[in-house]
Amino acid sequence: DYQTHDVIIDGCTFKDINGTGIRSVGWKSAQRFTDVKNIYIQNNNFYRCSDDGIRIGTGNADTLSKGNFNVINNFFYESDITVANPRTCGYKIANNLHVKIFNYAMSCRGSEFTVVNNEVSYGSYGMSDMGAIYAGRNMTSHGSVISKNLITNYGPAPKEPRSFPAGAIYLDDAVGGIT
Repeated sequence: DYQTHDVIIDGCTFKDINGTGIRSVGWKSAQRFTDVKNIYIQNNNFYRCSDDGIRIGTGNADTLSKGNFNVINNFFYESDITVANPRTCGYKIANNLHVKIFNYAMSCRGSEFTVVNNEVSYGSYGMSDMGAIYAGRNMTSHGSVISKNLITNYGPAPKEPRSFPAGAIYLDDAVGGIT
């Protein structure tokens, strides 16, 4: 097994990145799952990361092994946080400021996650079927909390034929277990 663990990224600036600012995801091959554990991404600035500011996958929802992946006290401008793997388990996104977001600020997948005390301002420009905080597409999700977040000036997409609305917190198809 290859594992990423016990990492702190603190006080960095990521600007005009043609891709992802920080990418740390576990992967599954035929016989192994690589866990990403005890990661702290804190006090950083992300400006215009074209794919994601941060893309994470952590823990293992199959075994209920929590990853302890923490994204805390960061600033995001035209950048987002994506939890890529629905099998992710045990992460916290807290005390972050997101400004001028083109789609979602935080895409949350997996189980036993906490999204608390974040602020999102000005978002969803020209996009639909999403939210500032988005969760969906995981029928096994459980034990998660979305609480005490401030979302302002988050607007729906322009009315287009067959477009879906945008919501501040968007709980999409097949999601559950969120308090």
